Amino acid sequence: MLRFQFEPYSVLAIIIFTTLFYTGINLLFFQGLNRSKKSSRFVLINLKNDFNRMLFNDKIEQEFIDSGFKISFVNHYKRYQLGRYSIFLIILYILVLKAFNSTISISTIFIICLIFFATSPKIKLGKHWTLFGHAMRFFNDEYKKKQDVELSSIIIQLQNIAISQRDEPTTLSHMLSRVVRFAKYTKIAFIKMISYLDQGREEQARNAFISEIDTSLGKDLAYILIELDRIEPSKVINQLKLLEDRVRKENLAHKNNTEEFYSNLMYIVPTALCFIILLNFLMIVLNLVTSNTIAF
Repeated sequence: MLRFQFEPYSVLAIIIFTTLFYTGINLLFFQGLNRSKKSSRFVLINLKNDFNRMLFNDKIEQEFIDSGFKISFVNHYKRYQLGRYSIFLIILYILVLKAFNSTISISTIFIICLIFFATSPKIKLGKHWTLFGHAMRFFNDEYKKKQDVELSSIIIQLQNIAISQRDEPTTLSHMLSRVVRFAKYTKIAFIKMISYLDQGREEQARNAFISEIDTSLGKDLAYILIELDRIEPSKVINQLKLLEDRVRKENLAHKNNTEEFYSNLMYIVPTALCFIILLNFLMIVLNLVTSNTIAF
């Protein structure tokens, strides 16, 4: 294996590291500034602002939106990039230290560079999801689950409001304004729906709600909510009750499937261990039989 030896390459490593360090400091601290106006008072502020600008990319943000993700691009992209750059800088620092004390193989450098580019914040590479894309899909699915859980509790609240005001029916906009204060993951969807309803734009209200909560429960609830102003209070309660029952059944089915998965997983581990032990036993027996046959 071809290796960088300490003697001939230590000076080269120092030159490369110094160049990269100087370039990085120059870009981070003084990018876009007039050299005559550099001031030590603003160094940390400039560092923070320039580094924050490095953590955003308009093209990736648009790709993020086009993929239909509902999670915050700013928060997740920034955290991902911070973690990625931090890990890479730590690895680079370790490699530089190792260059002074031992050797660094070319394959190690190649693998690190390959991992760095493979973890680049691209949603898709052609038609295939990247590592960043899979990570964002996971967080997006978790966010949608939280939205559905919150919708389940809001459905119960709407049902209670409809029951309490059965004799004095109220408008859908007023009902939603009472529950939106308790919303967290679905607040934007309800605010948009209330805004469009106050303008008499029911279709836009429904579409805006579905756009923010792109789940099966969110779509069904959007269609039911739009019809609430046109039906009697008793039917409103029945509609919400049916939706609540459906949500309860789906949650129960999901819980059973999850428990079944973990139960199967608990059986797979000991079964695999038993199989390995049995395989080792068979190998021992086979070796004994083979050795006895050779002896005879």
